[in-house]
Amino acid sequence: MDAFGSGLVLGLMLSGLIGSTFFALLSTSISRGFRPALAMNLGVFLSDACVVILSYFFADFIVSITDNQYFRLFGALLFILFGAVNIFKFTRNEELRPIKEQRYIQLFLNGFLINIFNPSVIILWIGAILNAVAYHKFNGTQVFFYFTATLLVVLCTDIMKIYSAHRLNRFLKTSIIRIINIVFGLALIGLGIFMLVDL
Repeated sequence: MDAFGSGLVLGLMLSGLIGSTFFALLSTSISRGFRPALAMNLGVFLSDACVVILSYFFADFIVSITDNQYFRLFGALLFILFGAVNIFKFTRNEELRPIKEQRYIQLFLNGFLINIFNPSVIILWIGAILNAVAYHKFNGTQVFFYFTATLLVVLCTDIMKIYSAHRLNRFLKTSIIRIINIVFGLALIGLGIFMLVDL
């Protein structure tokens, strides 16, 4: 229970972080609805789980990947592409149309890619792994419960955030929603440019 409780605390701490994934989920929830944002959030959750598992077994390899220029270049271009799409493609009329199953899959993949190609996300989870193993001295079973609790808390709090944003949608005018999409798109493009400069 000590490992599970520590994981709950870590999850609450991580749920307060604000980054590109946070704005992606809120923007999608406001502009497209709760279920599309939930699909994206499940993609984010899966990518987090993958990074945690890989970091536990292959931490050195994961670090070498994040330092690879091609990885960082692809991630930067991905952020710029998603940002541009968010600015120029998302409109209120499009958002009100029924979303097909294929679109949910695309949103799921968008969430997965935005999260997994963000070096800061990978560094964060590697740091959490090192904290669990080196500081808390958790064994394999305890690490499992530790990160199960962490990921569940992050998932649940993200769902609460996107549901709240979805409920807020009814009070927002079309122009405000478009401004939110533009701001989020510019933030993604800015992050991509920063990653390119940092290569």
